[in-house]
Amino acid sequence: VFQFADKYRGPYSNSLKPIVCPFYCSYSGYQDELLWGAAWLHKATKNPMYLNYIKVNGQILGADVSDNTFGWDNKHVGARILLSKEFLVQKVKSLYDYKGHADNFICSVIPGSSFSSSQYTPGERAFVQDE
Repeated sequence: VFQFADKYRGPYSNSLKPIVCPFYCSYSGYQDELLWGAAWLHKATKNPMYLNYIKVNGQILGADVSDNTFGWDNKHVGARILLSKEFLVQKVKSLYDYKGHADNFICSVIPGSSFSSSQYTPGERAFVQDE
């Protein structure tokens, strides 16, 4: 499935637009899903092919885009956190930059931290309010 998705790149909603949009349109594109998928497949299989895929395609897939959003439509932050764990635990030096991005995100969502940029409900759930 991963090879199919990589070969035929594009948002799923392009082929299902009348059915899924505007409710589940892919606004962020497909790049985050490829990075997220490769990160999870590397974690699950330890197959070096996925780590190599990330090394070769990470920048193209938006690995260095500075955003602090994690949700169904944007998984860049999740991929960065997963890959930073590989850097910390498995000592995969080529994943060092992912740790910096992951650190920035985590610091931005910790309530009360000097780096916090998140909003919280009275029940302390983080949320993003559209402008």
